[in-house]
Amino acid sequence: MRDIRKVVHGLKPALMMLMVQIAFASVNVLYKLAINDGMSVRVLTAYRLIFAAATTIPLALIFERSLIAPCIHSYIIYFYFSFNYFVI
Repeated sequence: MRDIRKVVHGLKPALMMLMVQIAFASVNVLYKLAINDGMSVRVLTAYRLIFAAATTIPLALIFERSLIAPCIHSYIIYFYFSFNYFVI
């Protein structure tokens, strides 16, 4: 039983690399289908960036909260979000 755990533990980097490659391949296929269907490349890129920001920001706030809590207050976060909203 311990030998199987060692083997699985040794394969974790390769399995993660395989999962990332599958994810990239699926995204490329979906992009190709969307572009062939008539979607604008600019719109598709904007959706990609919005989705990336919408998934990354909450994860960063959850996992890095103890590191940024002493130096960032809520009014600073509000200022950044409102400034970015009105500038773009």
